[in-house]
Amino acid sequence: MKKHIILLTIIITLLISTGCASKEKPPRERDETYIADINPFTLDTYHWYTKKSMGKYKISDFTVSFAPRTNYIFLSTKIGINYVRVGFSYEERKALQQAFDQYYEELNTNTISRQKPNKKNTYYKGTALVDWGTTGLSRQTNTFYYTHAEFLESNKPYFRIQIMGAEEPEGSQVYSPSFCIYLSPAQWEILTLAWDQELLVDQTDKILEEANAF
Repeated sequence: MKKHIILLTIIITLLISTGCASKEKPPRERDETYIADINPFTLDTYHWYTKKSMGKYKISDFTVSFAPRTNYIFLSTKIGINYVRVGFSYEERKALQQAFDQYYEELNTNTISRQKPNKKNTYYKGTALVDWGTTGLSRQTNTFYYTHAEFLESNKPYFRIQIMGAEEPEGSQVYSPSFCIYLSPAQWEILTLAWDQELLVDQTDKILEEANAF
């Protein structure tokens, strides 16, 4: 009788082990929304002109980071009393490049209009993820952004990314900050070199190699 009980116990254990093994998920394949299961890492810090909706131009410090789990690039800064982080997906980064290319063509052909930027003369309207808060990044929502050319006080046309304010989900009546980021062609080149997709993947692989070194 004891032999039967022992045999039955072994069979049940094997079945449970086999069942658990079959439920293990295979490693996720890389795609445009996922690179690896590791924490975000910082790329660099930059200094760009910004302006709040009713404010003046000022130089703000931006920390740019990459999140391999979502393939998002984040631009973090402080706007007024708020800490703000704006996230662009891989698809949005490609669309931003196309918008910049259009701006750059107009810059080279001296055809940039001095008309005030508006929704009708935008190069591109996209979506971004925004986190914000006065003491930290405590709130999050999705928002729209617009790209234009705008002449700054230096009388030079910059590529402008206008981040719109958006209500926090579930009708909280709390809105994210609205502001503009201004990038010159030289600044855009440095930024896009930093977030080059192949480079980001290489940096991610180096972190994985270091973590898995034995």
